[in-house]
Amino acid sequence: MLRFTQICLRGIRPVLGMLAACLVLGGCHSAPSAKTSSPPMNAPDLAGASLLNSPFYNTDELPESPKPPNPQWRGVLIDAPAQAVLSLKQPMIILRGTYRIQGTNYPANDRLRLVAVDAATKQEYAGTAGQRDPSPDVPPPKTEEPDPEVVKRMVFSGFFNADLVATVKLPRAAGLYRVRAELGNLKSNEITIQVAVQ
Repeated sequence: MLRFTQICLRGIRPVLGMLAACLVLGGCHSAPSAKTSSPPMNAPDLAGASLLNSPFYNTDELPESPKPPNPQWRGVLIDAPAQAVLSLKQPMIILRGTYRIQGTNYPANDRLRLVAVDAATKQEYAGTAGQRDPSPDVPPPKTEEPDPEVVKRMVFSGFFNADLVATVKLPRAAGLYRVRAELGNLKSNEITIQVAVQ
């Protein structure tokens, strides 16, 4: 099964041409499940984030990943524990998500942005998820634009797992946060996370 393996170096745009052929030939995403909630989420191995010198992020589909409610669903869907305790042993809050976007609605700016708003102070914390681009000033390679008629039949789908705390630079303090993800101009559902600190 082909999925986006990274939304990191240049976003998703450089691989649209390749994905167009795959998606037209058949299913770049697995069949959805009716399940809409997830069990408590385990913390990932911190080694990967340390090696990348950036907040933890990957595009794996996991048992805890949110599932689209039906095959016709389009959008961005996120999930995370309703309560989280931050400590030196557990410094992360893992936000898991999935997206399914019709080709004609795919955003030109496809960077994945996480947003957390403190419910009490209304202070907003936001950051871009994914590995940092080592050469941000170098333009992406040119790719052939897919046929517009082909794009209409395409459905882009994938998964993501990101450390909310490091990505948005959440303060190490107790609070209630309203959290969402944005993929270009597309916004996910909003969830609330109660954060405690040890």
